Amino acid sequence: MAGTRAIEAFDVTEHDLVLSSSVALAKGVITRPDSRISPISTARRAMPGSDTRLYQQPRRPFGAVKRHLAREMMHRFRIWDLRTPPSIDVMVANSQFHSSAYSQGLWPRCAGHLPASEHGWFAMGTEYRDEFYLTASRLVPYKRVDLIVRAFSHMPEKRLVVIGDGPEMKRIKALATPNVEILGYQPFEVLRDHMQRARAFVFAAQEDFGIVPLEAQACGTPVIALNHGGTAETLRGLGRNRPTGVHFDTQNEASLCKGVAQFEAYRDLIDPEDCRRTR
Repeated sequence: MAGTRAIEAFDVTEHDLVLSSSVALAKGVITRPDSRISPISTARRAMPGSDTRLYQQPRRPFGAVKRHLAREMMHRFRIWDLRTPPSIDVMVANSQFHSSAYSQGLWPRCAGHLPASEHGWFAMGTEYRDEFYLTASRLVPYKRVDLIVRAFSHMPEKRLVVIGDGPEMKRIKALATPNVEILGYQPFEVLRDHMQRARAFVFAAQEDFGIVPLEAQACGTPVIALNHGGTAETLRGLGRNRPTGVHFDTQNEASLCKGVAQFEAYRDLIDPEDCRRTR
């Protein structure tokens, strides 16, 4: 694999400390002994038994060939990936969900998790709250924007705005009903403005951490998110002290629709100021 060979070609052996932040390859850089700390963000997607939707292709021309090639590449990457931990002195994950993978013998040096801090670019707006729901993401399969769009097709009285672009754009547009507005890629200022005005932010992916729901909460916006992965930790659901949103349990339309209904019934319990608090 060209990428693994390239990262191993970097010479950083003259440095006393190397911090290699990685979703995949950076942790493979060659260092001298006792000189490396490696924060890991999403490498667990490459682990054996991880979510294979990352390399599944929809039923389209050459889809079977692409799936076969992707599986072969991931197989080779996993072999390389399991060789890299011995050269790392300390590994730090970005959530308890993520760090649990490293405490099961594969990455025994994991020192725990280090939550991300609030992003200073996101703040509560001064405008009124609008009636639309918002989701923002790269349009790739595992983000499950298709699920969100299909769910809102069953709730025609509720408006959904989708911000983002990617290989799933054509498919997402085909799924959209009249109550769904797809804006495509938007500059940061437009994204922040929509986050500040949205009724709630909707997130259906199982992420190791998931930074965008935190950015929405930093804008004082409640979040409706999956109760698995990072969002099970970063979102305080109904029933907890100072809730910041609503969890739904299963990645399907019925569960998400139920989550939206719960939010509508109890949204007065969610204080925008609480959404901004990290504890």
